[in-house]
Amino acid sequence: MDWRNLDDLFNELVLEELQSSFMDWYPTIEEAISRHLEGFS
Repeated sequence: MDWRNLDDLFNELVLEELQSSFMDWYPTIEEAISRHLEGFS
């Protein structure tokens, strides 16, 4: 068993998980930011 490969696999899984949750949250964040900016202008 090569532990480095296991580590790479783990990192890949974590990154994929982060990316998918980021994609879920991003529209909400973007909307919140644009509302916030509208409040200033």
